[in-house]
Amino acid sequence: MKCDMHVHTLHSGMCTQPVAKKFCRESYSDPDAVYEKLKSLGMDLVTITDHDSIDGALDLLNQRPDLGDVIVGEEVSCRFPDDEVVVHLAVYGMTESLHRELQPLRGLARGEEHPGHVSPIRHRGDASRPAAEHEEAAG
Repeated sequence: MKCDMHVHTLHSGMCTQPVAKKFCRESYSDPDAVYEKLKSLGMDLVTITDHDSIDGALDLLNQRPDLGDVIVGEEVSCRFPDDEVVVHLAVYGMTESLHRELQPLRGLARGEEHPGHVSPIRHRGDASRPAAEHEEAAG
């Protein structure tokens, strides 16, 4: 089974890189266009993991409720409590309720998984930048 587990759409917001965040988005792609492109590349499942948002996946599913091969994901920005380093956790099988539950917990990354959901760390932020800069970049 083929599936790219780390895909952004225009719903990811502004880029989180220090210089680019002033003028560049993480992605300019419409969720439907992402779906079509991934299917044309032979993906069996399509996962959308926008930064701190499930709006891209929900937008796609609202436009095309017949799709049964979409995984709603989210790349959740968190920071380690011991050193304030920002990380992005990929969470799959998201629902609107789970998204709301996770928002107050975004400040901490404890390495714990929500029951039934896989949450691998995607990438650590720039350790030389304070957490406040990362949060500002994430919007």
